Amino acid sequence: MDLEVKKENPTIFELAERKDELQINNFDSSLKEAYVYEIQGKPVLSYVGLKHAVILMAQGGNPLSVVSEKTELIKPDDDKLTWFWDSTIVVKNSKTGLETMGNASATLYKGNIMQEFSKRTAMSKAERNAQRKQLPEQLLANLINDVRGETVSVAQQVRGTKSDEKTCDGKHDECQKAGKTLSSGVCLHCGLVRKESGQ
Repeated sequence: MDLEVKKENPTIFELAERKDELQINNFDSSLKEAYVYEIQGKPVLSYVGLKHAVILMAQGGNPLSVVSEKTELIKPDDDKLTWFWDSTIVVKNSKTGLETMGNASATLYKGNIMQEFSKRTAMSKAERNAQRKQLPEQLLANLINDVRGETVSVAQQVRGTKSDEKTCDGKHDECQKAGKTLSSGVCLHCGLVRKESGQ
């Protein structure tokens, strides 16, 4: 006796579950696309990636905060198509006292269409530029490596060392003060992987 298998249509709940599973399975690739993009074959941290680096700095005891901001609409002439927002933002490292300035602009019109968020764009880019000057190159390189699944620091790759060499022992005063990233244990001062005692 043959049994006939009746195929039922999936419920909305089952379809939602499948979508969630796809998102979970593809999370790593989505994260990579959000944090790192490539320009001329070189990996570069995106705006989101840089914001994450700022969080890592704060977790390491070096929080950055905006101390001044000036944004104004510049009108070179009567033609609105030449108008643009110009923003200058200064951020300060609360621990070191270092202040850095970032500047950016965004056109008010693209073609004949007014850009509703052009002021916010100019301000966000200026803040990013100011924060970028505070971020150690090695921290950025290590964050790119983390996202790409390469846990050996760039400093180690350049020197051609093994992964267990050239690590940070955390004994230097500046290394102790700076702390390390939570995800990969990279020292926020020297940029090398922190070697814990007993390893």
